[in-house]
Amino acid sequence: MRTTPIALVLLLAAALPAGAVAATPAPDATLTTCRTDPAAAGGRYAVFTGSMPALPGTARMAMRFDLLQRRAPSPAFTSVVVPKWGGWDTSRPGRSSFSFSRRVNGLAPGSDYSAVVRFRWYDADGVLQHSARRVSATCRQPDTRPDVRAAPMSAERGQQPGTATYTYVVRNAGKGPAGPFDLVLTVAGAPQAAQRLGGLDAGEEQVVTLAGPLCQPGSTISLKVDASAEVDERDESDNVVESACPFMG
Repeated sequence: MRTTPIALVLLLAAALPAGAVAATPAPDATLTTCRTDPAAAGGRYAVFTGSMPALPGTARMAMRFDLLQRRAPSPAFTSVVVPKWGGWDTSRPGRSSFSFSRRVNGLAPGSDYSAVVRFRWYDADGVLQHSARRVSATCRQPDTRPDVRAAPMSAERGQQPGTATYTYVVRNAGKGPAGPFDLVLTVAGAPQAAQRLGGLDAGEEQVVTLAGPLCQPGSTISLKVDASAEVDERDESDNVVESACPFMG
């Protein structure tokens, strides 16, 4: 005689000893809120929620939240210390389920966040019945900051002997506007007076001409954008551009 699926379930249930648990508990770690707009009320923040059902004989339940962060370009998540996180939150006795949420504010642009939630079940004597661990979905924070950089275009000898003008294209390669910042040209190791740029919108570029001493063949000239570090940029490593002196003598 062929056993139907329903009959098979009943047979398995009957085979379990008294008081046994047919399935492991099903706790869950959820990303319930992920705010990515820094200009909105509350700014960038995330809320993570853990939920767990009681087991037969469970008197209390507990859970712990730990925050993980991944900063671009790193592929790895690392632990982050957050006030009020990292401790155990405990349910009232006799509850059939337990749910708890943690919020983290001030999330950094260009970073991903998730929560590790650990769960514990205790009986009336305080003995640990079971433990589990879950990782939430990821809250991705887009990097909307500016990124100012420059590229050399040309150089010409100046009207006065021993002088030159150097022309660069300065652009904002980021996704947000950049306020005013300084440009500093360095020739033969000597920084020139800073030139102020009035700011750039995202994707905007501007041709800038700077006066300085005539560079010598074989030497290097450099331009530093945002020389006073006034702009909160997505990438600070591309603020200096160097090029060989274009004059032959």
